[in-house]
Amino acid sequence: MEWGSDSPWLRVHFLDVGYGDAILIESSDFAIMIDTGEKKFSQRILDYLSDRDITSIDAALITHPHKNHFEGFLPLLDKIKIKSLYINGETNAEAGYAELLSAFRQKSIPVKTVKSGSKIETPINGLTVEILHPNNLSADPNGNSLVTWLRFQETYFLFTADIGESQQDHLIGQKSFIKKAHLIQIPHHGGSASESWAAFFRHPIFVLSTGENQWGIPDETKLKKLTAPVWRTDQHGTVVIESDGQRLKILSSKHGK
Repeated sequence: MEWGSDSPWLRVHFLDVGYGDAILIESSDFAIMIDTGEKKFSQRILDYLSDRDITSIDAALITHPHKNHFEGFLPLLDKIKIKSLYINGETNAEAGYAELLSAFRQKSIPVKTVKSGSKIETPINGLTVEILHPNNLSADPNGNSLVTWLRFQETYFLFTADIGESQQDHLIGQKSFIKKAHLIQIPHHGGSASESWAAFFRHPIFVLSTGENQWGIPDETKLKKLTAPVWRTDQHGTVVIESDGQRLKILSSKHGK
């Protein structure tokens, strides 16, 4: 980084895993992994971690039990030390999820169910991680996705997974402090953004994890309503955002920015 050798730092990596999510959050001696995409991308993730000399994940989060969010964790278990896993308690899961949780438990990795208000402890001064959603589970697995709020000193990050428009509107109504987010993950790979959600934020960095899919996502009409340009993994490759606690800087693996 160019902040200075003694500056605190945080990097958020939106890995290019096609139509799925895989987000690496790293600071000095601490790493969080939110989702891993499908199994076919696991080697890409392992190579990425290896290139950065990351041999362990302190906190792994599965936002909800759809394969394009959880499936890549199973190959990682044999290669990377994972210290704890956080889930939303959803039982309406796609194939392979129960087996994955069993594999975590067989390795004596704590599996913790979290909800709105839960916090993930970190050893980094000025770094806090809180779950904002859900409070109670509904019949909608996407709508039950874990929403994560991360603060690093004076910079703020909002990770939304696959929440729908009703959950977006609930968040901005009940958690109005998210308006100060400097970086926002666009929900559901760009397929979901309510009118009020799109109008709520003012000039943050928007990041979208998506790739080829059968549903025609992202919805370009919804993206046009957003208040700032969008960084997309399907166009820019893996997108990396760096923070020194005061400012953000955007990098892109494909374009070298």
